Amino acid sequence: MKRIRNGLLLLLFALAILSVIGLALPPTFKVTRVVRINNSAAGIYPTLSAIRNWPEWTIINQKKDATVLYSFSGPDRGIGCTMVFDGEKIGNGVIVFTDSERDNSIQFDATLNNERFVFHGLILLEPKDTGTDVSITLTGNVGLHLANRYIILMMDQVMGSVLEENLQSLKKMSE
Repeated sequence: MKRIRNGLLLLLFALAILSVIGLALPPTFKVTRVVRINNSAAGIYPTLSAIRNWPEWTIINQKKDATVLYSFSGPDRGIGCTMVFDGEKIGNGVIVFTDSERDNSIQFDATLNNERFVFHGLILLEPKDTGTDVSITLTGNVGLHLANRYIILMMDQVMGSVLEENLQSLKKMSE
């Protein structure tokens, strides 16, 4: 009986320590990746600004998940265009363009897996002498959700590899 009580006390102590550490962890994250594409911003922007093109260059595609289904609403380009997707492997989500500046930037909100993860995204096109630097930045805030505060410690590695794959696919399409 004493062992069970001591085991429970140890477990409660460990949970208390993990909670305190979790509260000390930052609730926000930011992940950015950049690629140089040998094309002008004007040549790249049309692919980015049409939400119906996103399954062609993002990982939200049928090569990654043959079961994925899409629906689109709102305008074809610009603020308010929306893509809803659902697949067995990649899960479900909604991407909505919130701002767009021709040949310069696109901002979007992404809600994934039944609102479990919410991101704000920024795609920025920066002309250079030898092409255009295209960057994708994802930011988010997990609030007081302690488990997600631990998860965001790995966000740069996990989401960074996704962004790199998306950018390489965009590069291949755009050059």
